Amino acid sequence: MKPGCVCAGQTWAEPDVDHAARQMRAMVDDPVELARRAAAARTRVQRDFSEQAIGHRYATRMAEILRGLDSA
Repeated sequence: MKPGCVCAGQTWAEPDVDHAARQMRAMVDDPVELARRAAAARTRVQRDFSEQAIGHRYATRMAEILRGLDSA
């Protein structure tokens, strides 16, 4: 699946509040892991959701649509 893709058949998960609380506590207890995860998240957001990344996805999709119109 492409990053940021919303695809047919996807469903929302039910949240597990206890698990979320354990994860949050683990981050409070381990600042090194917190920093590692924060850096990884920042990198992913910049890579997959920056203006450039979104623009590239839109341009790619528009090109696909236009190719389909040309061949129709």
